[in-house]
Amino acid sequence: MRNRIIHLGIGALLVLGYFAGLPGFLWTPGSGLATTPALTRATGAPPAMPARVGQHAAWVATAEGGVELLWAQDDELRGSAWAPGASAWSEPRRVLGNEQPGAGWLAGGFVPQRLADDSLVIHFIRPGPFPALASARQRAGADWQISHAGQVQPLPGGNPVLRAPGLPLADGGIWMIVDLDDRNAIYSVSADGRLAGRQFVSAPGEQLTLLGESEVELLALLAPAAAGAARWRASADLGQRWTPAAPLQALADVAPVPLAALRLDARDWGLLRSDASGRLFWHRSRDGGQQWQAPQELARSRIACLQQQPPALHGGRDGVLHLVYPQAEDCRLHYMALRADGGVLNQESRDD
Repeated sequence: MRNRIIHLGIGALLVLGYFAGLPGFLWTPGSGLATTPALTRATGAPPAMPARVGQHAAWVATAEGGVELLWAQDDELRGSAWAPGASAWSEPRRVLGNEQPGAGWLAGGFVPQRLADDSLVIHFIRPGPFPALASARQRAGADWQISHAGQVQPLPGGNPVLRAPGLPLADGGIWMIVDLDDRNAIYSVSADGRLAGRQFVSAPGEQLTLLGESEVELLALLAPAAAGAARWRASADLGQRWTPAAPLQALADVAPVPLAALRLDARDWGLLRSDASGRLFWHRSRDGGQQWQAPQELARSRIACLQQQPPALHGGRDGVLHLVYPQAEDCRLHYMALRADGGVLNQESRDD
């Protein structure tokens, strides 16, 4: 019996080693990052958005030059869109149900991606004994097409969760953050939908956020496992090598909630953090993180809500920064529009 247990253990290690050595679990970054153009100065104020009930809120650009908020509700993906000049956000629409991707397809979160041909891709985790990365793609006027990228981990089990936003690549691929229980990992998915690589850059318990600066330069922003100072790492070669983690001095009081970050222009960065009491602050650096302007308090939430739904931030083509965060009283999704300097363009979401 003892020999049998030993043999089974050796067999399990060999299987783990085999899967861990497959291309999908080695770091293959793909093409350069898809850098975003500098944001213009916001001149308009979007209308208020009614508060929404849902999870895993994320933003995606629309084909018409606007933005759409997507969220999971009752195993359906729903959305509400706005374009510059419109007087109101669209009524919530049913983007995709569970008929094609399968029951429980949104339990592990999702990451939206708008491709150069205006196709909409929804990356998600297919549940089951062997959770796997998958995607649903819709071209204009066509039906959704489901594809599978690859197994999330070498061995079965676990409850991996995708967290938006992704970091798009110039060739249509994407990097995404997956929460593997006690640690975050970066997964690279190629333009043809294959799992192309995986790597770890954060310590256990830290919450990872990626910020792309150029085609090859990026930052890993690390919110702490317990309230305290955030840390950061940098890579100048598409994640092949990283600097050692160092404290981010401007962010000394950070809750264990992922940071939200945007590239506003070259070496011009905006960050959103939560402190230990659930207050949300806007930070900006215009010299690549050397100095940070005084933080501006934007809103107050609750840590329990923020850990379920981290703030979702998006820079529109018109220069408006779109923010959704969970309200303290009921964790419903509330909307706020900002300028790059932290000025609020409208009030919070209406409660109707």
